[in-house]
Amino acid sequence: MKKIKKTEKPVSQVKKRVLKYALWCLALCVLAGCAPVATPVLQPTAAPDTPTAAPTPAPGIPTAAPTPVQTPSEAETPEAQKLLHATHEYGSPALLVDNSPETAVMILYPQLDIAEVDKIIAAWAQTLHDDTQREWDTQRQAQPDLEGELNVNYDTYLVSDRFVGVVLTGFLSSSAVAHPLDFYKTFNVDLQQKRLITTEELFPQSGRAGLLRLLRQKLLAYDANIGEIDGSYLENIAVRRDGVMVLLDRGMLASALGGIEVLLPYDEIEEYFTWPEAPAQGPLDVAAREPTPIPMSYEIVDPADFAKPVIALTFDDGPADYTLELLAILNDNGAKATFCMVGNRMANWKDTLRAVVAQGSEIIGHSWDHKKLTGLSTEQISQELTATNDAIFDATGMRPRFFRPPYGAVNDDVQATAGELGLSMVNWTIDTEDWKTRDADATYNAIMSGVGDKSIILCHDIHAQTIESMRRVIPALVDAGYQLVTISELFDACGVTPVAGKLYRHVGG
Repeated sequence: MKKIKKTEKPVSQVKKRVLKYALWCLALCVLAGCAPVATPVLQPTAAPDTPTAAPTPAPGIPTAAPTPVQTPSEAETPEAQKLLHATHEYGSPALLVDNSPETAVMILYPQLDIAEVDKIIAAWAQTLHDDTQREWDTQRQAQPDLEGELNVNYDTYLVSDRFVGVVLTGFLSSSAVAHPLDFYKTFNVDLQQKRLITTEELFPQSGRAGLLRLLRQKLLAYDANIGEIDGSYLENIAVRRDGVMVLLDRGMLASALGGIEVLLPYDEIEEYFTWPEAPAQGPLDVAAREPTPIPMSYEIVDPADFAKPVIALTFDDGPADYTLELLAILNDNGAKATFCMVGNRMANWKDTLRAVVAQGSEIIGHSWDHKKLTGLSTEQISQELTATNDAIFDATGMRPRFFRPPYGAVNDDVQATAGELGLSMVNWTIDTEDWKTRDADATYNAIMSGVGDKSIILCHDIHAQTIESMRRVIPALVDAGYQLVTISELFDACGVTPVAGKLYRHVGG
């Protein structure tokens, strides 16, 4: 395992770039009088089901429908403003979140069922979280009312049922610096050998000079003044079915550019690239990953009895592996809930969305990629909300009239934009803080000690401990005489017509 030592300190380079970029931003602020600089959109990658001509794969890698990468000229079109689906071809999502509107954190990262690899990826996420919090604590000494956001999402690409490329895409912003920092982190995994693959294995030193010349030629399309490049430009690479992605953090090229993604098709790099050899003991031993059955029919849950006390259980940040399990618990108890889902994950979970609707529960939007809406322009807010509702409609044929803002953060721009789109906002009356405790008993106690008629309860169906708590919570609430309803039914039960643009923390008396 000595070859992967470099990966065991996963955020050192990111941290250095954060500090370097912060200093650069401060210097720019002084020289330019803090004039705002537009943050460009990251070069888009098309959705997984977008048809395209398949490139020539590397030897031993079957041709498959790839995820195409647009050229710089395409990225300059209005299409670049479109928000992007996440690609989750392997692994299960794990989440680190701090639900503070002032310094909000959302780090979504994959777990691949390989203990040592999962430990390294999780350590990277935790270290990034901890380093960011320490940096914010330092900045608070000069700015007590500091606001900041760390947002990380991931893509995973499965190649020939053996290799997985992991791409984590993040941005870090703070009111203490002039501009946000875009960054990437990648991992490449051999599922058969159950280990990480190093860049040196994929691109041996013998062909490194030629590879860098090829990469530089592609980068000239972005920055005509780029000089010679070195191995640092290969710090973040990820294998995919159509080639190797090279990802460059904001500022590695011209400072006005955001993060850059460059595809190196396998037929262009075959003289520089090599796959790890298969072990001598024989064929692939990767365990078959049977898809989880998606039930589309449930026992009919009785209509809400508005003569009873009513409660709305809500679950944020899905869809996730545990959503179907939670649906079964709800259905077994004649209960419904509201799922506040993140838009860019829906393309990979359409059947789960349909199952939620089939069970009688409700789906509302939770933004496209869990960004804090109060830090966005009105146009960006509109994109976040509209794209999410479009994804819900695409999967279910239904359009929500509510959404839940990430971190519960709302300002005048968010309210005005929601009003224009005809959407009402719903937060909560009870925050279980299940994202913080990760403890089934703590979640149970938080609900049972504070629940009352018309309560709106905040949970997260992305945590196994939350699902475990629901095995006790839901029957206990039903036994106590509560009717578990959707957000829409809660408004109906209270005789309240939701007002577009208004934020509700409770409904009725």
